[in-house]
Amino acid sequence: MNDTIANPSGISTQVTDAWTTYFGMTGSVTNVDGGPGSPAYGNSHRLTTNICGAQAALLRHNCPMANGFQTVWDYVSYP
Repeated sequence: MNDTIANPSGISTQVTDAWTTYFGMTGSVTNVDGGPGSPAYGNSHRLTTNICGAQAALLRHNCPMANGFQTVWDYVSYP
């Protein structure tokens, strides 16, 4: 959320809409900060986080690549 590097336009749905339009990702926009639900993430592949929201722009952009998000990346990458 609020990733000004991936979304320089500031249009709040620009990135999540592109996930559907260009990448065919399905499901509702789902925040992963609370961990997986049952079934995992509501069967959505359009996942967001705001856990990095207080960091500077570059750190906020790169934050989901850090440890702690491996389960999320595995879920999105290996459906």
